[in-house]
Amino acid sequence: MTRRVLALSALAVFLAAAFFSSGPARLTLINAGLRVEYPWPRAAAAWVAFVGATGAVALLQRRWARVLLAGLAAITLYASLHLTIFRLEAGDRGVSFRGVLGTKRLAWEDVRKIETGPGVRVLLGPGDQRVSVDTADLSPTDAAALDRTIARRVAETTR
Repeated sequence: MTRRVLALSALAVFLAAAFFSSGPARLTLINAGLRVEYPWPRAAAAWVAFVGATGAVALLQRRWARVLLAGLAAITLYASLHLTIFRLEAGDRGVSFRGVLGTKRLAWEDVRKIETGPGVRVLLGPGDQRVSVDTADLSPTDAAALDRTIARRVAETTR
């Protein structure tokens, strides 16, 4: 009985923390450009959600529930890392993107083409250099500010 109550409590912690970890990224205008990152409380909530999911996996006895929650915990771990590590900077020298899978940089003068799609901007450079900018978590106003900054910087280097 106690194990079941603890498992349900861990699931409740997971759900509450997952709710608080959601929301848009924060765009900060700086002198030379802008920075996009997630506020630290969202990342902290995602880590709490991961702990709740992991606790539920440890406490549940049914195999199917453990497998399901282990998959959910893995997804939550990736989301926690993403919210903690993610940073996009568009400065005076170029654009820099840091994510779970590494860091990519592209100087403004190396930008050859910009491809746009729903929720993403891809800056293409020489060879197979590319920086994908995910704008799905930005508000429409912030996405427009990012688009204006990219367009202005690329136009300045082509003059």
